[in-house]
Amino acid sequence: MTDIQIGLVGSGRVADRLGAALLVSENVALKPVRSTPQFISESGLQGLIIAENTLENLLLAAAGIEAGLSVFIGHLADMRLEQLIELRRAEFSASQPCLMFGFPIRHHESFAAASEFVTGEDLGALLTARAVYGTSQPLRDRRGAMAQHGFEMIDLLHAFAGPFEAVEAMIGHRAWPAARGEDNIMALLRTNDGVMATLHASTTSWRHTFRLELTYANGYIWLDGLNKVGGDLGPEIFVAARAERDGAGQLQANPPERVREFGP
Repeated sequence: MTDIQIGLVGSGRVADRLGAALLVSENVALKPVRSTPQFISESGLQGLIIAENTLENLLLAAAGIEAGLSVFIGHLADMRLEQLIELRRAEFSASQPCLMFGFPIRHHESFAAASEFVTGEDLGALLTARAVYGTSQPLRDRRGAMAQHGFEMIDLLHAFAGPFEAVEAMIGHRAWPAARGEDNIMALLRTNDGVMATLHASTTSWRHTFRLELTYANGYIWLDGLNKVGGDLGPEIFVAARAERDGAGQLQANPPERVREFGP
């Protein structure tokens, strides 16, 4: 028996992937939605998936939030800041709001291993973080390096460091036409309690790279490589260590590491 009615807004690769994932469950019915905000509020749907961030589709997303639906937006690409603010306003005003965005790296095994290590070890305070995500892919559909790679790295930095209150960034346009977006972005970030982070998102990394480095007062974690479709970011590896002290109680460099490699 079908219990959950989910509306799917948009088409293409993202829609196909999300639809296939949902249909594994027997109690979910997926309905393509190409209609008006009024239809959303009267449709009887319990959830809404936005697979394409057009202006019309984002209006449907806001209508879904206001109607009390759970709304999932597949990615942040192509969204303007003003649109994101409007969605958040709709969420805050709804009686039972649920707005989520798709950040699939959070579901990778290396991320889970890092979260478990942070919870289980006395690493002390997080001091610094460095995030690099670079490929040599030409810019797509006016999406710059931030939209293609940076958003997901910001999400990971938030997961470990918390929200950032100070951000400074520089962008570059030297490889691809500037009208299509930035080919590189480098950012400095700082949280309210002093954690510092750097971010480099790139579409001109001829050696494709994914790396997240977290340095704590008593240890560190590295996530290197990412298993994904295409397999061009190397093997997915988790490296972690807890700093050891000598006889005088001083922390020693290069402690023994725990290394795990995850298959695709």
